[in-house]
Amino acid sequence: MVFTSQQPLLNRTSFFTIYMGVVITSPFIIKLCHMFSFLTKLQGPIIQILSIDKLLEGITSFYSLIDHRERITSMRLFPLKETTILRDKTEVNDNVLVTSSCDNSIRIWWRGSCQRLFRGHKGAVTILSDKLLGDGSGKVFASGGEDTTVRIWSLSSRKKRDPHALKATLYGHEKPLVFMAVTGHNSSLLTTMSTDSMVRVWDTTVSSDHSSCCVGMTSVHGAPVGIKCHDSLVYIASGSSFEAVDLRTMKTAFKTSTNQANLFSFEIMPAKFLACTGGLGRPGPEGLRVHLADAYVRFLPWMFSVHLVDAFKSYGPQNQRTGPDFLFGWTRAMLWDIRRSSGTGDAGQVAELDGHVDPMTHLHMDSYKILTGGPEDPWVNIWDADTGNWMNSLKCWNLDGGGCCGMAVNGFRIVTAGYNEEECVLTFRYFNNAVSFGSLSENVIG
Repeated sequence: MVFTSQQPLLNRTSFFTIYMGVVITSPFIIKLCHMFSFLTKLQGPIIQILSIDKLLEGITSFYSLIDHRERITSMRLFPLKETTILRDKTEVNDNVLVTSSCDNSIRIWWRGSCQRLFRGHKGAVTILSDKLLGDGSGKVFASGGEDTTVRIWSLSSRKKRDPHALKATLYGHEKPLVFMAVTGHNSSLLTTMSTDSMVRVWDTTVSSDHSSCCVGMTSVHGAPVGIKCHDSLVYIASGSSFEAVDLRTMKTAFKTSTNQANLFSFEIMPAKFLACTGGLGRPGPEGLRVHLADAYVRFLPWMFSVHLVDAFKSYGPQNQRTGPDFLFGWTRAMLWDIRRSSGTGDAGQVAELDGHVDPMTHLHMDSYKILTGGPEDPWVNIWDADTGNWMNSLKCWNLDGGGCCGMAVNGFRIVTAGYNEEECVLTFRYFNNAVSFGSLSENVIG
């Protein structure tokens, strides 16, 4: 989907903002569920689910899931048909919601209640696998925790609390788990990363409770930022760099220094050989020239006592920022062409996405667009995934002192969460009439 410059992702038919009187005290996670019929958000130990179909009819109705006792750390959607939960034929393609929590538990939710409860970790459960493991029937999922273990769980249990649901406990990490990803070339292999930036690969078909299940390991420098798997490669972001490791040999395929002091977010689009990183750091020579020239043009009227806001009007909402953060913040995302990497050489830089005043902690990337946002900036920026050109900005917070605390994107539907110390704003946008060069009747993601 390519949006025209005259109407960059702005021609929409549905726009809703929901105000909620809650205090954000922990990471805020939102997810679009079940072919976008439902919007799920969580904050602290509470999950709230909103029907988008009813929202489009002008009806705002949440229902809450409150069984967790402490903060929820991870949320996944797995196919209902892979579980033993009773359902009718019309629900065969639905998903169940799986959550992990600091209360040491994992829960599976369906029809507004907890259907399965898993316990086994001796501390907070920090992460869940991004996909199910295995082929055919009897698929499993994985969890990691502060107890440094990786645990494998069966979905075939018919009891709400089944002690036999825990299939294996994998030992080897020495620090809490932070990331998990199922490999692309073998659905039984699991890649995990701990807070000490140690990466391990596990064969989950081996029936052992010991470290013999670990079939590969490596370590990277810097604080962990994220891992993504595609085919036989695992892409690892940490510190100020990202790299690709061949899972068949555990050798580095390439490593790239981003020239950013710290990374805060990381996404890849392997089909287009593109990666995107969000962080802090000085731009390159060309980016520095553009940044200073842009600042000079916009601050020149202010130097001659013209009101600063008037000087910004013609530059779009993404540039409505003032003060030293604008001139010296160097907050940006960077788009990379990973085809240009060879050995340990750098990937080719495609573009600098310079449009925020704080760390870009929220990053979405698909075949057509990139969305970036941060906790101190009320704007979410949209960029072209091929060129890195700015297309539009969406405001997720209308009051002072707030920023973006979460986003969920799929196709034409975008949900953003904005907050300050007193309340949260959830905004749903549906760009089903976005101008494009493709046919909207085709299965095209905008």
